[in-house]
Amino acid sequence: MKLKDIEQMQSAGLISPEQATAIAEHFKLSGNRLQWWLLFSVSALAGALILGGIIMLISANWESIPSAVKMGSGIALMVGFWAAYACLRDKYPILAENMGLLGGGMWLANIALYGQIFQLQNPFVEGCALFFCGIVLLPFLTRQRLLIGVVIITSFILLSELCTDRDSPLHLPLTIDEMLNCMMLLTVCWWLFAEFCRSSQRAIHSYVWVGYGLSGFAIVAAQGFILYGEGFNATPIELGTTGAALLLLLVFKPKNAARLPWILFALMTAGIIPAADFFNNFGEWTLRWGDSSWSGVELTLPRILYCFIYALLWIWNGCCARRIDWINYGSIMVCFAGIGVMSNMMESLTESGLVLIFAGLLMLAGAIVLEKQRRRLISTIKAESTKTN
Repeated sequence: MKLKDIEQMQSAGLISPEQATAIAEHFKLSGNRLQWWLLFSVSALAGALILGGIIMLISANWESIPSAVKMGSGIALMVGFWAAYACLRDKYPILAENMGLLGGGMWLANIALYGQIFQLQNPFVEGCALFFCGIVLLPFLTRQRLLIGVVIITSFILLSELCTDRDSPLHLPLTIDEMLNCMMLLTVCWWLFAEFCRSSQRAIHSYVWVGYGLSGFAIVAAQGFILYGEGFNATPIELGTTGAALLLLLVFKPKNAARLPWILFALMTAGIIPAADFFNNFGEWTLRWGDSSWSGVELTLPRILYCFIYALLWIWNGCCARRIDWINYGSIMVCFAGIGVMSNMMESLTESGLVLIFAGLLMLAGAIVLEKQRRRLISTIKAESTKTN
């Protein structure tokens, strides 16, 4: 909801001026968002310039600075940024957030500094794990809206390095397929966390922004797995991560999601990787991508249908929960799947024609559902406004 929407509702007589003011204050819409972003950007740039200048000065005089001074300066800067955060968080929360972000950045700089001073040859994964352990709790102890994004990105990098870096004692002996299943489970965990933040009235509500990035990443990854995935060997780890993802989606269902469409969505989400591997057996339905030199890259009719149905489940859940973003994600997946079909039409008109007919019927049904939901929503708004008046 935007401030302009509240003003239009007030002009239409749907709410009183007092209600308009209360709604704007509740959703923190009274302030000028352009001014907020300007202050945030300028303060972030100022902090980055200060930090960059310090790093350049130290680099220019690296050989002449004693090791004790280097280590002390790094610790002092990190403590100084967090002290500035503590002093500014009440009167200037935006500036304080930037100071906290720079304090987290200094933790990474200190890890690299100590490794350089003592000529440590530790694998990258160990430094990444140390950095992650140092910042993972900070967004939950302090209101750091940007640092939560750093934590999420670092968690994916760390999981990847734990599986691929064999020189470290932290190495996890997982296959590539098992790692992909773990990545899927980690994505589900963070996405459900973002949905919890959306429904929360506490400070973590400001972390809801990570849900948009995670959802975008999820639909791209799901599209790739559905159309091209084939690695599922039913090992205990793969079965465990798939079952855990399904259980988490069912137990931590978003507040406004309807039960039936959400159960179907959870089943199809958890079954993306197993289904993609299963579809490899449908060679007779193959739609080849490009010319013969692309023989290793294939699309199949069951895969495309799965993608369309999964996209429509996004839309169905969005209609039931009145979530425009979910409807948009489903629409994007429909477009991606359509592009996949169109790219193969010159090679196989019969199978592509079947997919287009089926997709058209599904989209027609979706359009009817959307229109019914729109009319129901309008009727509900009119009924509520009549009761208010």
